[in-house]
Amino acid sequence: MLPGPEQAGGSPDAPPDWLRSAVSGVASAGVFLVLVSGPFGPLAAVFLLLRYRRRGLRQGLIATLAGLVGVAALAPTLSLLGRALTAGGDGGPAGPGTGALVLAYGVSVAAPALVLELALRRTATGARALELAVVGYLGAAALVLTLAGLALEGGVAELVRQSFDGSIDRLAESSRQRLGQGGFGSDDLALMEEQLALARRWGPRLFPSLVAVAALLAMWMNIVYLRWFTGGERERDDLTTWRLPMWVMYALMACIAGTVLQLTFGESLPGSGVIAGVAWNGLLLLGVLYWLQGVAALNYWFLRLNPSPIFRVGGFVVQVLMMVFPPTSMLFGVLGLTDAWFDLRKLDDPGEPSGEEG
Repeated sequence: MLPGPEQAGGSPDAPPDWLRSAVSGVASAGVFLVLVSGPFGPLAAVFLLLRYRRRGLRQGLIATLAGLVGVAALAPTLSLLGRALTAGGDGGPAGPGTGALVLAYGVSVAAPALVLELALRRTATGARALELAVVGYLGAAALVLTLAGLALEGGVAELVRQSFDGSIDRLAESSRQRLGQGGFGSDDLALMEEQLALARRWGPRLFPSLVAVAALLAMWMNIVYLRWFTGGERERDDLTTWRLPMWVMYALMACIAGTVLQLTFGESLPGSGVIAGVAWNGLLLLGVLYWLQGVAALNYWFLRLNPSPIFRVGGFVVQVLMMVFPPTSMLFGVLGLTDAWFDLRKLDDPGEPSGEEG
């Protein structure tokens, strides 16, 4: 079980808790602004989670508020600095506005940190907390989207389409400016336009699974970081004993069958649009879930080696590098599917210690 909030107090000369929480929040904001364009931006939530875990809900909320204020205060300065460095102060590609960055921080950092803290308080293991947090976060997101969609004539679908179109338009403009300044040829511009058109077409269709995957991976990264690098880990961490029930495999098979039917019969298939939407969203989400099971299976055996701290960090670095590159990242998914069929960790063996040990 993850360590709970520590007892208040300490050296009389130590800075007050609210000040340390504020510093943590500003640090979270700085990390977010530096990593916002990459896949590790959600790790900025770790700074907030540490305050929640160590000093309780109140100090965590102070850190969260400081993070929101920090993003609003630092974003204009970093934006001007970045444009000056990349374009010589000549009006380079403009990034997201301050309001958009504050909203992104709230959605991808502040809200997940709070939801994870509430889930960790109510569960005994990190795996159960992850499940509860993702379900709670997605449920709240669905409610907010539904309420926001009531103000539009087309409902949630129109809201999603407008959001995607606006994001892709900003990305297209920024990409055109970068390619033009870099001296790229017309072939590069044509390839970029083709990729943006593909994203514009498929983004709204895959919106449910994209949101679910983003929330799942962001919270998973934060729990992994919190457990493996800040304490609370047992010899066989419960995250490494997590696996999907077998009925999920049957759901994956159904999604594959739906995709094959759609590709074979196309529009002539009754309800082809609904079948395709469910099948493709299911394939994306379930593929990521089995990818996570592969990561769990690999680390189950890796941690059983009882590696030294240097070897452990080196092993995690190698895994991160494998995750970044698609060809090697797919190996985790293959391992997860193999574990689902053959129980590579022998979790059904009654002689094996359970991940619920204290």
